[in-house]
Amino acid sequence: MRQTPGKGGVPRRAIIFRLRPTGAFQRSADDQVPPAQHTDMELVPADVTTSKMVEPERNKSQQGERAAVAAIAVRRREAELSEVFEAHLTARGHAVGRFQIRLKGKTSTLLTDLYDATDHMLYEVKGSTRRESVRMALGQLLDYGRYVRTDAEPDVPPALVVLLPGPPDADLVELLADHGVGLVHRVGETDEFVTAT
Repeated sequence: MRQTPGKGGVPRRAIIFRLRPTGAFQRSADDQVPPAQHTDMELVPADVTTSKMVEPERNKSQQGERAAVAAIAVRRREAELSEVFEAHLTARGHAVGRFQIRLKGKTSTLLTDLYDATDHMLYEVKGSTRRESVRMALGQLLDYGRYVRTDAEPDVPPALVVLLPGPPDADLVELLADHGVGLVHRVGETDEFVTAT
């Protein structure tokens, strides 16, 4: 999902399909997506780039079945956690969105998770408290945080925060703190959240 200009320049939600031709084909100049001339980012509503759909639970391969099912469960948990936390923030009067980032020389778009415009905080949401999930969230935040700026805070990077479904190991809390990244986690299956210190 992306936000793109529609008729008259009015922003609209678009589904981007990645297609590959089969058989013989001729590529025209109109088929090419030009690389971005410069890095830019755009704040969009949180629901514009969020897809609540997840892959169906079917696996045609005999190998890796347990890993595939676990990955689907984590993606579902991540989507649900993001939705609940967004509702948590908006209920407290916070403006919430996401950023689409196009990097100079690239044709693809980076998508952040939740951005709290009220507190200038960028959240990376993960559906698992496992080490690899926390490490990935840390890397993503350090990457995205280099580009996220707003008109209100043009020279101030956002606070970076990892959002998890529960408390991770103490060592991972220390890892995030060492990089100046905050941590918020959900309290069980409730709508309550705790900021770890």
